[in-house]
Amino acid sequence: MKILGYKMVWDVHEFYSEVQTAHMRCGPLRAIKRFLLNLFLEKLPCALFDRSVFPTKALRITVRNNSDSLACVNLLPLQVFPDAGQQPNKEYDLIFMGSMSPFRAGPFMKMIALLSQQRPLFKAALLGVPEATQDWMRKNVPSNEVLQAMTFIPKVPHTEVAGILRSAKIGFNYHPMEKRFQVALPMKVYEYMVCGLPVVCSRFPELAGQLSTEEMVLIDSDDQQDYADAISNLLNDPVRMQRIALAGQAAVRERLNWEASEEPKLISMYRELLDYTK
Repeated sequence: MKILGYKMVWDVHEFYSEVQTAHMRCGPLRAIKRFLLNLFLEKLPCALFDRSVFPTKALRITVRNNSDSLACVNLLPLQVFPDAGQQPNKEYDLIFMGSMSPFRAGPFMKMIALLSQQRPLFKAALLGVPEATQDWMRKNVPSNEVLQAMTFIPKVPHTEVAGILRSAKIGFNYHPMEKRFQVALPMKVYEYMVCGLPVVCSRFPELAGQLSTEEMVLIDSDDQQDYADAISNLLNDPVRMQRIALAGQAAVRERLNWEASEEPKLISMYRELLDYTK
């Protein structure tokens, strides 16, 4: 299509060379695959095509930091999550939403074990975790108390997500800070925030650049004790928890949303690319 004269925009959806080789065990094969992915899915398309669009500023800087590339974060369109106010009856202390593999499920259960010791009635919900991971967690659960503390909620239509999120007190996300995550952003945290949940999350560099400590609790650690302590401290301080929840929600509604931040950048790029001045 490029040879035929079409304008081409390359959507670099993720850090392909790192993400798709992360769990390979053979070092030499991993290095070869990583090189090929970097060449054919990152370097060459970005050099040949007219524009490259990245999901984060950090990934843009890493792969193609020049004038024909654009960082356009997949932030929430606000109409997807209409403001329904706070839900007074909170069924869960914590909620995690999205996919999870054993790679993260193990540390998550360790954190739940620590929280169950600190708070015997602690309850956590996991929304949309694959059944294969659920089975792995049940087989590898460290104690019956941890199993009782977790509620698995199957995938639901997107129209039902907000109601489920609002049934929890805290939204949670954890990633070990490997290279592939250093240039990433977890979209679920914006959904937590817009639904009025305070968020405890790993300290992604780009996320830390967007939000202050008054708007989200960011943990710069892989020690699950640090996450458990942060969650427990929030639950013990309802005033602080509410303050962070309201500040995070305001951040999404006022500046960290598709309409306010990202849509204008993308439209401007296409207007420039097509020399469209109407």
